[in-house]
Amino acid sequence: MLSYTVLLGLFLLLMVDQTASHLSSGPHIADVNILLPPKMTHPVEYRLQGSDGCFKWSWDHHDILSVLPEYNSTSHCSTSARLRSIAPYSGRKETAVYAADVNTGAVIRCKVFIDKLSRIQIFHNSIKLDLDGLATLRVRAFDSEGTL
Repeated sequence: MLSYTVLLGLFLLLMVDQTASHLSSGPHIADVNILLPPKMTHPVEYRLQGSDGCFKWSWDHHDILSVLPEYNSTSHCSTSARLRSIAPYSGRKETAVYAADVNTGAVIRCKVFIDKLSRIQIFHNSIKLDLDGLATLRVRAFDSEGTL
């Protein structure tokens, strides 16, 4: 009976491991929720980055959001798109951007909120930034309710 329990436990661990590796593979995009400011004099663009796929981009509400796909010159594949709000502020707006992988048919959705930004947070991994070097900064924007 003990060996049956051990075998069952090992089987379940293998199944969980295979499921986790399956979930992490395949096409995906870096962000599923984005907060953009409304149309400004100097437009703010956000690069929505995808990976492990070749994407065709579509979106709802062409009147409030512009999506410009970026193509890889060697494979003529799009793995990212630049998003920009094109409507002036008239209250919080919500739309969605869809990344459809042309090889698998998988469709991934990213919600885009357009609202005034209340505050931002900037993150980095370095203790000291070298002004002549490259650094990766992560920026999060929040609306007046404190949501991303």
